Amino acid sequence: MNDYFQFVAGALIGAFTSWIIAHEYYRKSRIDADTKSADLVVENEIHEVWNILTAKENIRNLDWRAPKLIVGESLQIGVELGCGPTATGFERYLFVIEMEAPHTLSWGASPNDWDTKISLAQRPNGTRLVLTRKFWPLVSPWWVAVMDRVVPDKVMSHEALLREDMQRLQTPFRAL
Repeated sequence: MNDYFQFVAGALIGAFTSWIIAHEYYRKSRIDADTKSADLVVENEIHEVWNILTAKENIRNLDWRAPKLIVGESLQIGVELGCGPTATGFERYLFVIEMEAPHTLSWGASPNDWDTKISLAQRPNGTRLVLTRKFWPLVSPWWVAVMDRVVPDKVMSHEALLREDMQRLQTPFRAL
């Protein structure tokens, strides 16, 4: 009986150790962003939509860090859009990466790469607005993954976060 117990305990410890190694390898090798897009048609001309989105009073609607975003001087390529908090409590600077009025506006945490992009295209029934966002992988360390299985934490899916972004972008158009 004692040998059987030692065998089962050894197998369980070995399996758990193997899972930890595999999880940490996966966590450290996952470096590609998951890109998601959503679109809608706004019943306004493309120039009107551009002007509404880029108006100083609406800049806070562009990014999910909106409530605490410190807005910079103006929207220009390479210029700091503002500074906002991250989930870990640190500040994250945002830079305008691409701006081709009235078609494209993108920004990100690096002056060289975008995290969020808005594309506009004129359509017969209005303007098509496409929001594209890169979601960088956040794979928790093994001990957090174990605790999440014991006590689940509410984490929104990328699709839910994108829907939330689209609802925020639609805010100024609802007032029209």
